[in-house]
Amino acid sequence: MKRNATRLIWIDLETTGTDQVQSNGQIGSQFHHILEVAGIITDSDLNVIGEPIKLVIQRTEEELSKCDETVRKMHTENGLLVECLSSPVTHEEAERLLISWVKENGIKRFNTSNKTGGAQLAGNSIRFDKNFIANQMPGFDEYLHYRTFDVSVLATAAAMWNPELVVKKQYNHRSLEDISESIKEALFYRGCFENTLEGQPGRTIFRAGYERGVELGSVEQMDQAWVDYKSNAQ
Repeated sequence: MKRNATRLIWIDLETTGTDQVQSNGQIGSQFHHILEVAGIITDSDLNVIGEPIKLVIQRTEEELSKCDETVRKMHTENGLLVECLSSPVTHEEAERLLISWVKENGIKRFNTSNKTGGAQLAGNSIRFDKNFIANQMPGFDEYLHYRTFDVSVLATAAAMWNPELVVKKQYNHRSLEDISESIKEALFYRGCFENTLEGQPGRTIFRAGYERGVELGSVEQMDQAWVDYKSNAQ
């Protein structure tokens, strides 16, 4: 089967807070500020295309005051808050640079009429980043496909069905480092889909792991197609 030629825009944002509804009724992606954004573009085989981008966004003390105690401690320890106070890159400039970056790497605006152009946003828990981008960087959002590639789905599946496949990560809470970890994690899970077990052509590690979960009784319900496959394989 021919492999999909999808391009992925791996993005990670660091912000002053989460996307939860605030006490004033605003959702977090409208209320909180983006502090840092970094991106890496890959093809569907996870080969890096072009150069990565990393932008620390200029913020005032007043804007940084939206950080709660946990976020302030985290970004004080990793140095991000100090970098935001001295950064020359405004929010508007950051969005302009992101758009230039994707255009330089051959990505066009997503055409909602014929579903052409654009690239899928990729990362961990990527809906968080997508919501901030949609609300605060609508121009950049125009270059993103409506589909996303969320590595967290694979990690959750591994945790439920075969914990031995869970990838341990550092969680530095700096954008470029976190993206690099997400891509390494995706590469590991891709191998689970592609690598076949010795002497069992076509039977991947993921498939074997799922079967193991079923045999141990840790999966309560199975898709009928999988039931049929397992019956035919015996």
